[in-house]
Amino acid sequence: MMMEMDQHGVMVWMLVPVLAIVLAAVFIGYQLRPASEAAIARLQPGNRFRTGAEAADRPASTEPEDLLIVIPDISGYTRFMSLSKLGLAHAHYVIAELLSAILEAGSETFRPMRLEGDAVVFHGRMSTLHPQDVGKGLIEIMQAFDSRRRSLVRENACPCAACTQIGALDLKIIVHHGEVLRFRMGGMEDMSGEAIITAHRLLKNGAGQPRYILVTESTKPFVAFPNDLSHRTITETLDSAGVISATVFDLPDTRPDEPGDRAPGTALTAKARDLVRKIRIAV
Repeated sequence: MMMEMDQHGVMVWMLVPVLAIVLAAVFIGYQLRPASEAAIARLQPGNRFRTGAEAADRPASTEPEDLLIVIPDISGYTRFMSLSKLGLAHAHYVIAELLSAILEAGSETFRPMRLEGDAVVFHGRMSTLHPQDVGKGLIEIMQAFDSRRRSLVRENACPCAACTQIGALDLKIIVHHGEVLRFRMGGMEDMSGEAIITAHRLLKNGAGQPRYILVTESTKPFVAFPNDLSHRTITETLDSAGVISATVFDLPDTRPDEPGDRAPGTALTAKARDLVRKIRIAV
């Protein structure tokens, strides 16, 4: 009898650390609002960013305007989203986090128009934008993407097919300008015109790499980067616009897995939070 009681006592004491871990996970899960939920909430149509020079609400135009069009597009998105059906929720979480970083940074200079899966469409009035501000704004978008991607890689605690390939994602930005008509339909704002069509078609080009800022020749005088960047000229033939000449600016690749930029304890806490978030997402 005493042996049975001892065995039961040992089993109870063995369960204590397990219960502690479970309770801690539940506590963290309910105390922390998952970053994915916050990011997705910020991407809802009604939650516009209003911090930039072009972010104030204005009625849609009744005649064409000369607008700068900026389209940051996540490279590798299609393959990333198809890596694993089990990892689809995590892939969506990662993309939402990256798009949120792009929106926050880009909205300081440009006005966000809409989301397009793996891309954000920004615009700005040519009459109000200074070349130095445009160049600085484009660099800030790229830096914000790099920073968020790096933290997602560093904090990742999930071995699924999507989470282990976060570092393979990158960003390209298309910059063009021209006459565009802005309009509203069903409570949403959109724009039409040859310039926006050309900008979208330039997402498929011969740049030959997943990371760059492409500025069309007609737009180049309106973009001044804070530092000299390596660049090259390419030409694209489009059905709607004919031959388009553009400059591709190559930016140094900030690796997403920089070691040693966090204390071990802080890194462990971040990984634990990441795991709790992703468990909640998948459930």
